[in-house]
Amino acid sequence: MTKAKVIEKMILRCAAVFEVSVADILAKPRGARDVSRARNVLFYLLRPIMPTADIGSLVGRRACSSVYGGCGYVEMYLNKDSDFRVAVMSLTTEFSAARREFAMD
Repeated sequence: MTKAKVIEKMILRCAAVFEVSVADILAKPRGARDVSRARNVLFYLLRPIMPTADIGSLVGRRACSSVYGGCGYVEMYLNKDSDFRVAVMSLTTEFSAARREFAMD
């Protein structure tokens, strides 16, 4: 699978797991809490395989600081919310091979 296909699948799976639309995840407006959560998890999944500036451009023209903040949010909530942790770990496991294959050096 190509890197572009992996990224597309990550977007689709984040939308499905958090029950939001792909359009909402990729939209410029901040959106509701569930959309922000899905978007932040997408940042978390993409960060090992893409530069933060590219992630920000892909997801609603956001600044690098939004990507860093979103990843920090995910890391913080992994320890606070067990349902969230299960969802994120499921996605991380699903994409672990692709994240290793396309990891930035």
